[in-house]
Amino acid sequence: MRATFFTFAIATLVGTACGQEPPSTPNGTSQVRPEDQTASKMAEAFEAYKRGDFSKCVSMYEQVASAAPDNVQAQNMIGNCAERANDYSRAVAAFKRALELMPDESHNISGLMETYNLAGMKSEADALRQHIHDLGQQKRLPPNFHFVIERFAVGDKNVEVTEFYPDLAGKFNFKYWFTVTDKANNSYRIALESDDIDQVSYKKKHPADAAAGKRSFSLDGYYPGPRHATFKFYDGDPTYETVRADVQDAVSGQTKPESSTVITTAPPK
Repeated sequence: MRATFFTFAIATLVGTACGQEPPSTPNGTSQVRPEDQTASKMAEAFEAYKRGDFSKCVSMYEQVASAAPDNVQAQNMIGNCAERANDYSRAVAAFKRALELMPDESHNISGLMETYNLAGMKSEADALRQHIHDLGQQKRLPPNFHFVIERFAVGDKNVEVTEFYPDLAGKFNFKYWFTVTDKANNSYRIALESDDIDQVSYKKKHPADAAAGKRSFSLDGYYPGPRHATFKFYDGDPTYETVRADVQDAVSGQTKPESSTVITTAPPK
């Protein structure tokens, strides 16, 4: 979910390259500037990323990085493409280089954390999680900061799990998003959330826990239509393992929603 997101900068580079005439040499021939070549190469590489041609994407961005070792956008995209190609060692190296160039930049922290998670590098992920926590305490992260923690399959469906950390995110205080995609590329989302309206009854049932800052959570589905479903409620913050198992049951159809309604607003993105 964390995507690539130096795209605004890439689009700016591409727009600059396409919006100006190249300078002419004295004999009237066009002279291609190095910055225009870089912008063109990065635009072509990004198209490869969007097509899912991650090997070509890595190769092209590495050409840019070789010519311009301090290009943080290229390092970010090498990390993104390599991670998608399951080349985790290359992704880690690229995100680390990007963070050397731009310390604590949020997209690269998210990318590095995602790669550690997917590569099973637990000690590295734990250390970076602590750093993310510290950055959150210092108010140095953007709102709704998040990263992917896992991908798994349930039958013929693929599930990508996004964690919002260190703070809950959005109107409904999301903690996890489980984005479910089928073979036809249709998708929906199941979320662990902590809606403020549910805290009223939780406070009455568990006043001491509520006073200590604990919250109730629920497992909710957001489907095309748009349609909303609630699968279950949790008193307190459930473990990830518990939620993951409940999501697997919901995706497989073993667990049916407690309620389901058509909603008038678009599901969260």
